[in-house]
Amino acid sequence: MADYIDEVVSSGTSLTLNEGDTALRSIIYGTENVTYGGIDTSAAIYSGGRLNVLSGGQSIDATVYNSASLYVSSGGNASGAFLSGGNIYIQDGGVAYGTEVIAGNVTIQQGGTTSNTVINGGIERVSGFSYDAVVSSGNQYVYSGGISYNAAAVRGNINVNNGGIAYDAKISNSGGIVINSGGVASSTEV
Repeated sequence: MADYIDEVVSSGTSLTLNEGDTALRSIIYGTENVTYGGIDTSAAIYSGGRLNVLSGGQSIDATVYNSASLYVSSGGNASGAFLSGGNIYIQDGGVAYGTEVIAGNVTIQQGGTTSNTVINGGIERVSGFSYDAVVSSGNQYVYSGGISYNAAAVRGNINVNNGGIAYDAKISNSGGIVINSGGVASSTEV
C-alpha cells in the first residue's frame, strides 16, 4: 500500500496504483495507471499525459486538459471528471458518471456507459450507452449501435446518425434534435 500526494508524473515516466494504493492531486504529464483496488482523486492531466483506469480501478474528479486523455477500460470507473479539452474514452465495459465537458470529446465506445454527463461545450460521441445527458451547449452524436436515453437538449443538439437510437429525448429552449438517415428517435418531448 502506498499513498501519493501531489505526485508529479513527468513526460516519459509512469506511475501505477495497485490494490490499496491511493493518489491525491497527481499532476500527470506522463502515464498513470489505476489498477484493481487503486483510487486516484483529483488528478490533473496535462498535454501529452494519460490516465488509464483499468479493471477495478477508480478515478474521482480528474481534470483533463487540452491534448491530454483519460481512458476507462472494462471494469474501470470514473466519476466527476472535468473535460477542458483533450479526450475521455469510455471503452467496452468501462463506466463514467457525472462528467462535465466544456471542451474536447467524450467518446463512448461500444459496450461503454456514461450517465449524467453535462455538456457545456464540446462533444459526446455515443457508440455505447449514454444515460441522462444534459446538452447545455455543444453536441451529442449517437452513432451506429449507440443508444442515448433520456437526454435533455437545452441549447445544444442531439444528432442521431445511421444506426443510432435516442429514447425519451427532451428538447427545450433553443436545443434541437437532428435525425439523420437511418437514425431513430423514440418518444421525443419538445
